Amino acid sequence: MAENMSRTAKNTSAVADSAKRIAKNSDAVTKRINGVQIISNSLVDRVDYHMKFTQAAIVGLAIEVHQGLEALKKIGAKLDGIYEEMMNSNGIKVQGSGGPDGFARHVYDFVEEATEQPSDKHRFFVYHPDTDWYPAFRRLFRRNPLPTTFCAKSDDLDKLCVLILEARKNLIKESDDGKHVVFHLLVPA
Repeated sequence: MAENMSRTAKNTSAVADSAKRIAKNSDAVTKRINGVQIISNSLVDRVDYHMKFTQAAIVGLAIEVHQGLEALKKIGAKLDGIYEEMMNSNGIKVQGSGGPDGFARHVYDFVEEATEQPSDKHRFFVYHPDTDWYPAFRRLFRRNPLPTTFCAKSDDLDKLCVLILEARKNLIKESDDGKHVVFHLLVPA
């Protein structure tokens, strides 16, 4: 119990540090806030969204502690996934995503295609359990930014869902039209 409380205190401190980094990262392509990379200048890149998300993340810390314990129980089962990852790697090469930009090119193209139709009534978020492609994706994004409706990417589905929920709440507070905004969770494979 004391160990969990200590971990929660550390995580709460990390959330506060994350809020401080928001100001420092205002000119970056992405801002890492509570495990989610918010795309700079996207429609959810606002301090009020960041603070609501941070508050929701604090509540989520207790859930994370519980999930951490459950994850330890599943480590043995996860080792079986090594074979599957090797198969996915081969699939990436077959798709043509094994070039200089690797999987990042596939993700970038996937997001670009999804956001082709310009509309303020859509928000796009990317979940993928890997982060190896982030640097190449950042490079592609800097060369040719995606629309502001592309809001965030993360390797943590729970945290990304919290951000999406908070974005929905803020949109509804701002306008009745917020209820009609369509949220898209893209999961590139």
